[in-house]
Amino acid sequence: MKKKNARIGIKFQLLMQAALPMLIIGIAILIIMSLSMKTALEDKAVDALRAAAYLYGDYGNLQNAEEGDNSIEDRMKQETGFDYTWFVDGKRYATSVVKSDGSRPIGTPAADEVIDAVMNKKQTFTSKGTDVAGRQYFVAYVPVVNAEGGIDMAFAGEPKDLVEKSITSTILKCVAIGVILSIIALVIIYFLASKLADVVKINLEVIEHLGNGEFVRADKYTDRNDELGDMIRDTNGLIDTLEGIVNEIKMGAQNVGNSSSTLADAASQMSLTTDGVSTAVGEMANGATQQAQDIQSATENVGNMGESIASVTESAGTLSKTVDSMNQTSKESAAALETLVKASDEMAESVSSISEKIQATRNAVDEINSKVDAINNIAAQTNLLSLNASIEAARAGEAGRGFAVVADEIRQLADDSANSAKEIRETMEKLIQDSGAAVEEAAVVQESVKNQKEIMEKTTVAIDDLLNGITTTVAEVQGITRYASACDDSKAGVIDAMSGLSAVSEENAASSEETSASVEELNATVQTLADSAQDLKDIAEQLNRDISFFK
Repeated sequence: MKKKNARIGIKFQLLMQAALPMLIIGIAILIIMSLSMKTALEDKAVDALRAAAYLYGDYGNLQNAEEGDNSIEDRMKQETGFDYTWFVDGKRYATSVVKSDGSRPIGTPAADEVIDAVMNKKQTFTSKGTDVAGRQYFVAYVPVVNAEGGIDMAFAGEPKDLVEKSITSTILKCVAIGVILSIIALVIIYFLASKLADVVKINLEVIEHLGNGEFVRADKYTDRNDELGDMIRDTNGLIDTLEGIVNEIKMGAQNVGNSSSTLADAASQMSLTTDGVSTAVGEMANGATQQAQDIQSATENVGNMGESIASVTESAGTLSKTVDSMNQTSKESAAALETLVKASDEMAESVSSISEKIQATRNAVDEINSKVDAINNIAAQTNLLSLNASIEAARAGEAGRGFAVVADEIRQLADDSANSAKEIRETMEKLIQDSGAAVEEAAVVQESVKNQKEIMEKTTVAIDDLLNGITTTVAEVQGITRYASACDDSKAGVIDAMSGLSAVSEENAASSEETSASVEELNATVQTLADSAQDLKDIAEQLNRDISFFK
């Protein structure tokens, strides 16, 4: 009997797996919600105070109350629950704020930061913790333009402890609602866990019956459209399958008996076949004639083989001549390739020499360019001298007219020299470009020559290998010729041996054929017996495997 160890029930595990994460998430949500609500409610309180301060500023600016007249402020406090204060020149003019001793802080100034923000910068000032008459307040100060165009201040505030008390009360209510919802969720989870545990329990009971060899099926929760319903239905299907296996075992036992009968019949048939083998051995001599005919045919084939050997010998001679010719041609190709390699080396040296000469040409062009620069400088100086000469000739008047003509000619000569130098420079630059292109083409040619040389070197190696192969082929062809001659010499001996075998074959051929047929029949019978024995063995093994599932 199966021993049941102490363990935690699946219902408790489901509760823990579902409820514990929910509780952790719920607590985290409550904490985050509380903090968020506290901030939101504080911001909402500040917004309400700001709106109340603006409303009070619009309303209070229309009144002409005297300093210390707090009737408007007290009335608004009764209606809204907020404290209000009117500031004139930064001091409290009227207020609903009452200190702990029962007095009102009339004439006291506002804080410097409030005055700076509201009266100087004309901005709204709000705070969640400002001291007002010895008590912390949520405050809102707004600027108000008075009748003279000056800036007064309107204040609306609420004690901080009252605001926090209201916020705490709201948060506690939300927390209480969250706790109630959590309890409801736990109850729902407990109900669902009970259902799930009941399904698992029923499935375990069915499996326990199956372990005792009892085919008991579950009749509850088979209509569920989820994984648990699939588990119940699969378990019932397993029971049906096992029951079918048991029925197959019964049928297998019956088949074992049938196979045993078949085995006995096959043994009888094997005995009869053995008698047939004895009779066939007596008739073996009658088949020798056919064997003799086959040997005669083989003798004729040997004669044909001799003719084929002669053809092979003749073809081998022709092949030997062809190989000799191929060997000579390959040697000539190797010599020609060697000459081509030398020519390629000479071409590479020529290309290198051309590159050096082109480089020397570029150097000469650079030297010419430097001389052209010198000519340009001389032309510029000559032009400057001619200009100075023209100026001096103009100063000399009539006496310098002839000198001015000479100066013009000199300037014209300088301009012509500059133009000629420019044309020379352009020609030299074109020459440099062409020489650069020639150098690049020479480099390409050198690379091609290098690649060609590598290819020719590889070709040389390949031809050397071909020569070696041809030499080997010559030796093999000579060997074929020798072997063909030996085969031709052996042909006569084979024909004589075939003639001797013919007489013996005539006596045994017919009987051998009959013996072969009888042996084939015997083999078929033995195979039938073996198949039946194998079927019997397979059935027995399957029976043992199936029955081992049960006690």
